[in-house]
Amino acid sequence: MNFSIKSLGKPILKSILTAGIYAGVITLLPGIELNPTVASGFGGLIFIIELLRAFVSTESMDRTLLLRTKSTAKAILIIVIFFGIGLSASIVESRLSLFQPPGRTEERPIMETVNEAVDKEVNEVWRALAETRVLKSIKNGDFSDESQHWDREGAFWIGKWPKFHSPRGYAAGGVSTKGNHITNSAGSISQKIMILPNVSSAKLSFWYSITSGEPSNSTDDFLTVRLKSMDGEILDTLTTLYSKDETSKDNYKKITVDVTPYAGRKLELVFQAVNDDEKHTVFRIDDVKLTKSWNKTEI
Repeated sequence: MNFSIKSLGKPILKSILTAGIYAGVITLLPGIELNPTVASGFGGLIFIIELLRAFVSTESMDRTLLLRTKSTAKAILIIVIFFGIGLSASIVESRLSLFQPPGRTEERPIMETVNEAVDKEVNEVWRALAETRVLKSIKNGDFSDESQHWDREGAFWIGKWPKFHSPRGYAAGGVSTKGNHITNSAGSISQKIMILPNVSSAKLSFWYSITSGEPSNSTDDFLTVRLKSMDGEILDTLTTLYSKDETSKDNYKKITVDVTPYAGRKLELVFQAVNDDEKHTVFRIDDVKLTKSWNKTEI
């Protein structure tokens, strides 16, 4: 059938009158407190519903016109959602008491109920983490983003080269920022971390590979792994590797240390390499991870 602007008049007028009647009646009902915003939102929602119903039921227009294009359907959906959200927000704001006798005050504030629901959701997230039993806190521990998230000083190189443990990067002490092996040098990389409280276990792990020109029993060149406070105080030397701990070429070994006693603290993790003025040693580091676990009963 043919469609004209005039054919819209009757459905629109009928929808306006219906929405006004509904809004007026709901406002006058005993025991219900509605401010003008709520009444307007409710009336607007009724108007949209009645208008859609009138369009579909009318004989004076093509019933397929309303949904002829995707854009029209999307526009209608957005309008309905908008009024629905506005109405819901206004009802919460005015503390509508649909199920309470007149004059009776709420026993629990709305925000207290909301906070309880949020806390419940947070607990569910922690339980999900406990199910996986692992949470990684070290950023860019595989050095795939090169030096991002790491602070570097002196002779400590970070980059991408085929001698990594896992693709695509690694860090190397005893190497200049240009990639040259150097003696009589010192350098470090560090990252600020935090071990969350109430963990049942926290372990730091990393993979290392060492190549050296020093004698097989030499301890002249070394790499220390430390935890420092945020003020720079040395709290713990987790491990020390020497030139005598040389591995075969491109062969990596794993070290894991327990850091559970530092739960709940903000720390600085530091790898520091020192070379004497004799033969050089390269200390390669890769896949640095901080793994934490929870017991379900502790959540």
